[in-house]
Amino acid sequence: MIIDDLKEIVKKVAPKLNPELIKEDARLLEDLRLDSLSVLMFSMGIEEYYNIHLEEFVPFKTVKDVIEYLEKLGIENK
Repeated sequence: MIIDDLKEIVKKVAPKLNPELIKEDARLLEDLRLDSLSVLMFSMGIEEYYNIHLEEFVPFKTVKDVIEYLEKLGIENK
């Protein structure tokens, strides 16, 4: 599932973060307490993991925003 992939990516960006907190409704800044640099690194991790290029800045607020964006790119939620 995409959310499991995102958990792996976040673990690399914020290794101290409890992966159980990563749920679809979790807000990246408020709930997961990622700072702006971590969000940028998270976006770069997504690009590397899925071998894609984010054409522009995408203002992800929640984990669900990320999942929906990836699904629009054709990445399947396995």
